[in-house]
Amino acid sequence: MLVIVMAVLVVVRSGVLHRRAPAPAPGGVAALENAGGAAQADPVLKNLEITGFRLSEEKDQKPMLRFVIVNHSAADLGDIKAKADLRARTSASTDEPVASFEFTTRLGPYEAQDIRVPLKTKLRAYELPDWQLLRADILRQ
Repeated sequence: MLVIVMAVLVVVRSGVLHRRAPAPAPGGVAALENAGGAAQADPVLKNLEITGFRLSEEKDQKPMLRFVIVNHSAADLGDIKAKADLRARTSASTDEPVASFEFTTRLGPYEAQDIRVPLKTKLRAYELPDWQLLRADILRQ
């Protein structure tokens, strides 16, 4: 009898665990599937994520962006050339971006890369929103 009760409890518990909703993404993550219509239109973009924004300035006061791009798929995505608009998380997707940047990279399956690029913006690095308040809307070039 004890074995039957234990088996029922294991089955019920495993069924409850599989019904849980997935945990929400942590703050500061700019998932590409949340980016405008570009991610839905391009199947490559839906598997990419840009996170880990770091803003700085060069000696000549040009703003620079450092970020991590992650390939969440098992596919080798090959060469990726893209343009992205950097927006404040609180702004609507129709609002003017605070900056934009272009990058080129090559990503293999489940690979992540650290990338550093110049930002195109009218603002200084210290005038841009904090890294937690930024998101990237990716457009394929």
